[in-house]
Amino acid sequence: MPSTRRVELEIAILEAKIGSFESQKGASVAEYTQGVSNDSDALDAWLKHLQSERDQVAVELAQKRLELFDLQGS
Repeated sequence: MPSTRRVELEIAILEAKIGSFESQKGASVAEYTQGVSNDSDALDAWLKHLQSERDQVAVELAQKRLELFDLQGS
């Protein structure tokens, strides 16, 4: 059974991944608005993909928080 410290570190990694997705979304929108890319359909598809990936990580994060809760015996 993993220690609580390990699970806390895994939670931190997942939280960082969520932040990374938000940064990628922001960068993609900035590129589009600055005219680097003018394909709104491609941008929309990419943003939906990032949202889906972020949501999957959010589920993992919730599972890790539950695991930590169980390990702490609360």
